[in-house]
Amino acid sequence: MVITVWFGMLVVSLVPLLTAWHLNDLMGRRARITGDWTQLQEELKRRHELIRRLVPAARGCDGDANAALRALVRARMAAVIDGCSGDGTRILSAEDLVGSTLRTLFAVADTNSGLRDRVGFSGLRQQLEVIEEKLELSLGNYNTTLRDYNRAVHRFPSALIASSFGFGTVAHGGLQARRRDRPAGRIRPGVQLLS
Repeated sequence: MVITVWFGMLVVSLVPLLTAWHLNDLMGRRARITGDWTQLQEELKRRHELIRRLVPAARGCDGDANAALRALVRARMAAVIDGCSGDGTRILSAEDLVGSTLRTLFAVADTNSGLRDRVGFSGLRQQLEVIEEKLELSLGNYNTTLRDYNRAVHRFPSALIASSFGFGTVAHGGLQARRRDRPAGRIRPGVQLLS
């Protein structure tokens, strides 16, 4: 009888402690999602600023370089507009297009000595390559944090606490950090240039 009473008291005292622990874990995971998203947005702002500075440095080019530059400007403008929507999926999709057109411009610059040899362009290109690496890391961190949170929300006993306290699954957006096979420090996209 005494053992049953002690066991009952132990269970009654452990339930609130375990509930608090799981609740704190879920809150921490959700805060990390917000922090990773904020870090990703900061890197995107840096990329937008560098692209804004890259456009005047690349002006006056002809042919493929001019077409790639115009495509980059359009993609950046669309990303800025989508950035105001607050929809993470739209933002990341638009930014993915910016990254793709930026890699296309760099591929064109590799074949266009007039653009490649410009001092302002080459310096900004190096800075943008560093930003692209940081973006890839930030996106990978964000995706990992999001995945871990969503798993925690569905895992027992956290699922009971999550449903009781309003923690739901966070939409992913389906975007993954790109893995590129390329030498360090250089972006080598697989693009075909039109002649």
